Amino acid sequence: MPNNPAAAKRMRQEQKRRQHNRSVKSIVKTQITKARQAIASDASSESTEEAIRAAVSELDRAAKKGVIHRNNAARKDIPEIKSGDTVRLQVKVVEGNRERLQPFEGVVMRLRGGGINQNFTVRRITHGVGVERTFLLHSPRIEKIEVLRHARVRRKQLYYLRGLTGKAARLKEIRPMTSKQAAAKEAARAARIADTAITTVNTTDTSAGE
Repeated sequence: MPNNPAAAKRMRQEQKRRQHNRSVKSIVKTQITKARQAIASDASSESTEEAIRAAVSELDRAAKKGVIHRNNAARKDIPEIKSGDTVRLQVKVVEGNRERLQPFEGVVMRLRGGGINQNFTVRRITHGVGVERTFLLHSPRIEKIEVLRHARVRRKQLYYLRGLTGKAARLKEIRPMTSKQAAAKEAARAARIADTAITTVNTTDTSAGE
């Protein structure tokens, strides 16, 4: 044990955390084993569902505590989203016995977290009132995400949008270049390179003459 009391305390806390993680993982493995045994033994549907429900509950609890990471739950059909993008979401909404898709369009105001727990906040103005909704990026409740426009922003959290209304709340849109604009940009770049090369040659000749 280290002589520093603070370091000793941190070491004890780390050992306690590791022991807790091992116990949680053991419980999860036990529940999964029970669920597999119930499925393999052709048990009654009620007992099988109960075993599966218990295993899923333990998995969710362990994932929330950060003991395990369910990377296999990450979706592959999610486009790249950045702050300032205008997106349109199709969110699954349950009304009684029916399920429908509810569109929600707005500006991505905030990106937080990482991995399977990454989430984003979308802000829109409805009848002069700002509405913000936070979604998990890999949530199964999101049917589709469409990126409509990209904007030029210089920060990741756009909290300043809450105090702006009307035209002041608009972000500068990034529009894709046309073929003519791309050709002009490439020509300007080639001209700059040529000017730099000529300047370098002239400087070298002047130095050699001296």
